[in-house]
Amino acid sequence: MRNTSLIKKIICHIQKWPIYCPLCGNISYIFAINQDNLRESCLCHKCNSTNRQRQIAYSLCKKIKINSLNKIKDYQGSIYNTESFGPVHDQLLKAKNYTYSEYFGNRYKSGARH
Repeated sequence: MRNTSLIKKIICHIQKWPIYCPLCGNISYIFAINQDNLRESCLCHKCNSTNRQRQIAYSLCKKIKINSLNKIKDYQGSIYNTESFGPVHDQLLKAKNYTYSEYFGNRYKSGARH
């Protein structure tokens, strides 16, 4: 583990770390720690969100002044997401004005619904 921070070394050694998950709103712990990419691993054991997804949820929650995305149903503003699956999408589906999209490659015409 060359050029690895102390916290990363500790997390990779312990293999469990307590967290508050801003996606599911639970006190949880992270698991499935991949020491090569902490951004795309460190899964929440309740909702399976990655560290990157929790950071997206945290930023959105802070912006719209809620504690977790499981409280998004009361939000009246518009939300656009460029993912059509996963823990962030699953929580955002509860919002009243939620729009999402996904890139499926060249086989589909841009703007087509699938």
